[in-house]
Amino acid sequence: MKSFIESILGKLLIIAMTVTIVVLAPSCKEEIAPEIKVYAGYDQLEVENYGYQVNIKGTPLENGQSGRWRLAQGINGTFDDPESHETVFRGEPGRLYTLEWEIRQGDNYKTDWMNVSFKALQPVIHNDLPDTLSETYTVHLEAEEPKFGAEGVWRFDGEADGLLADSTSAITTFIGQPNEHYNLKWILQYGEASEYNELNVVFDSLYADAGEDNLRMMAQTERLLYSLEGHLQEGAQGNWSIIAGAGGKIFLPDNPNSLFEGLKDEVYVLTWEVTHGNQYAIDTVRLRFGSQHGFWQDSRDGQEYRTLKVGKLEWLAENYNYAYDPGYGSVYYGLLSEAIVTDGVPLTEEAQRKRYGRLYTYQAAMESVPEGWRMPTERDWNNLIELNGGYAFGAELLREGGESGMDLVMGGGRTAYYFTGDIEFWGQDGIGYYWCLNEWGDPWTSFTPFVNFAAQPAIAIGPINPPDYGLSVRYVRDVE
Repeated sequence: MKSFIESILGKLLIIAMTVTIVVLAPSCKEEIAPEIKVYAGYDQLEVENYGYQVNIKGTPLENGQSGRWRLAQGINGTFDDPESHETVFRGEPGRLYTLEWEIRQGDNYKTDWMNVSFKALQPVIHNDLPDTLSETYTVHLEAEEPKFGAEGVWRFDGEADGLLADSTSAITTFIGQPNEHYNLKWILQYGEASEYNELNVVFDSLYADAGEDNLRMMAQTERLLYSLEGHLQEGAQGNWSIIAGAGGKIFLPDNPNSLFEGLKDEVYVLTWEVTHGNQYAIDTVRLRFGSQHGFWQDSRDGQEYRTLKVGKLEWLAENYNYAYDPGYGSVYYGLLSEAIVTDGVPLTEEAQRKRYGRLYTYQAAMESVPEGWRMPTERDWNNLIELNGGYAFGAELLREGGESGMDLVMGGGRTAYYFTGDIEFWGQDGIGYYWCLNEWGDPWTSFTPFVNFAAQPAIAIGPINPPDYGLSVRYVRDVE
């Protein structure tokens, strides 16, 4: 019995020792490393600000951890503090960057990435130039100022010399040479990033224009003074000189519109020489102070007209231009809707309108006579024609540019076809028609005399039916 009990106790002891070993076994295993959490932040794209910078913020560090920002993609990018989870990243315009935020703890580490991009530089030039510049050799450049810390500079390419007044200013001037082509660039730079916009400039040839000859100048003061009418392309230089005529004076020889003073009835020849670089051009103009024309101003609209004394009458030496009953009683050549324009062009420019004047119905011509003036009679026209070459040759002396000084313009006429309702303009620069006073009958029921002339030397007076036509007008007044 004893041996049986001892045997049982021995087995229990062995079991108890085994259990103890099992319980103590876990204390011998290795510790598991804690998990590292990392987040680099959200993407920031197409950023544009001063310094091209962004605030970045990765996962904060815990005890025992270290972190570091790295540039995974892109060039010329920097971190203010690469070891801080929250810092400033600086880059360059037009670049895309991938930023890496790494956290380490012991031998373990983990990373995350974010993307940052900055808007590219955008140089803008505001100039809008024609294909060829003919009136200037100076271009007034205007670009947008650099922004966000960038710098700007102008550069140009071309076979000939050129001059930039201030290459670092967005608003500056460039002077080139005649008959030359240039490529101008406005360049924006920031760090190593650079972008440009370009402007092609083509300059026309150099030319000189001294203005039109004027052999019937009238002075408005006791001194015989005249403003010269030279033309000067911007960027070029000019100089007046007198090559014929005595007693003349040019006050500002380098000014295209200098005052010129001369003597009565002396014919002057002036040259206007234009230079630019090593190129030059010359033109001449003939001038003469005379006493042929006077001046009269219509108090109703302020328009001024040249006048000419012939015998006992003073004539308007320009076609009348007062807007009486416009569109009906008086019209400019070609300016009626749905009208037929057989010859020439409608008068849309003020200079044309001043030269040709208005076309008047007979009734409008009679009703718009200014105070102190009257419609010329057939006899008045006859005397004028006889004093200037007669009917066979008078047109040459009386027409525009002729020696008489009357300057009758071939302004054409207007016809109203009352049966069809059509209106036609005809004869511009080919024939001139002027009203005469109807002294013998009712001008609204009988024919009225009118003066007509064309390119031939002859001039004539004939009958016309007043209601159907619109003609040019010259008024006369008695010489005091």
